Amino acid sequence: MLDVAIVGGGVCGLALAHSLHARRLDWALYEARPRLGGRVLTRRTAHGVAVDLGPSWFWPTNNPSLARLVADLGLATIEQPDDGRVLLLDDAGQPPRLLPLHPATGTLAEGMVPEPGAVHGGAQRLAEGMTALVDAFAGTLPAARIHLAQPIARLVDAGDHVVLHLRGGSTVQARRVVLEIGRAHV
Repeated sequence: MLDVAIVGGGVCGLALAHSLHARRLDWALYEARPRLGGRVLTRRTAHGVAVDLGPSWFWPTNNPSLARLVADLGLATIEQPDDGRVLLLDDAGQPPRLLPLHPATGTLAEGMVPEPGAVHGGAQRLAEGMTALVDAFAGTLPAARIHLAQPIARLVDAGDHVVLHLRGGSTVQARRVVLEIGRAHV
């Protein structure tokens, strides 16, 4: 019987797995999708540029735990480019316009001098895309404890443990279950 079954392989599920593994507890992670990361997904362009299709940046001053984690995992960061202007397309018949954003009011104004940092306020990106965070976590964990494409059909409280019924018909018993579910997978 497992100490902990983690349902969901997003960043939170992976962080928990990382912590449990460091404490030498018996755990396993079950992810419905055939990949880890949850809403985090990075794709590369034909030129090799990492493009995040989910979460893209973080703010070190507002997210100090994430900033510490990124540093601890040795991930390279880059500043989110921010010259104080936004691209505005408000007329489909005209090309988009670059307009300065007023940092205090959030309004756009032609003729105003752009203030660098007004749009993203010190946001950082991972140099290789947010999937680098998922890959760094996964790289610290034993692959045998991670079960991809394993949706949970139901959970049953058995008193002193929980029984996970996997969609394929097998079952897993665990003393505790942590659900890290962003949305239902159909």
